[in-house]
Amino acid sequence: MAKIVNVLSVLREANKRHWLEAIYWLLFTVFGSGLPIYGGWFLLTLLSRKVGFMDFCRHGEFALYSAAILGATLYLISRGGYKEMFINMRCFVLVSSILLLFATLIFAGATAASASDSGERSVIINPMVLIASSILILAITIVVVFFVTLIDTVRFSPDLTEIQRTGIEKLRRDFETTGDRYER
Repeated sequence: MAKIVNVLSVLREANKRHWLEAIYWLLFTVFGSGLPIYGGWFLLTLLSRKVGFMDFCRHGEFALYSAAILGATLYLISRGGYKEMFINMRCFVLVSSILLLFATLIFAGATAASASDSGERSVIINPMVLIASSILILAITIVVVFFVTLIDTVRFSPDLTEIQRTGIEKLRRDFETTGDRYER
């Protein structure tokens, strides 16, 4: 039988360790996925090249980062399968899939626009809309993925106090049963 868990009850169960683990994951993900931006800026500045923010996002790079993060998120959502399903899983799958679709479309559109610069029918893309939508999708992705990670951490981390309490209760019952055998 499937164990159905409500997302709000899982969030209420989350203790400090769960929140910290989700925050650590978020920091590592943001640090790692942002390395091409600030690492590239540092390297180009070191080489005395003038670079700006637009140089790192005019081709939909933030949308590409969102798509990469969302792939792992969809795995986390489905990791427990039906044995550990949480009620709002379909909502998380739907939101993640929509974000992934838009991120893919934004990056593909930006790539197509930059590839068609020399063609006879060049495609012009609005850079401000591209950057704003890429950053917006990345921000929403980070929030969604943070909560998915938090829920996943709570769902799959054992409740050690409950395990200990169950073990002690079993030992007590076994001890009482053993004592009854020797008293006869």
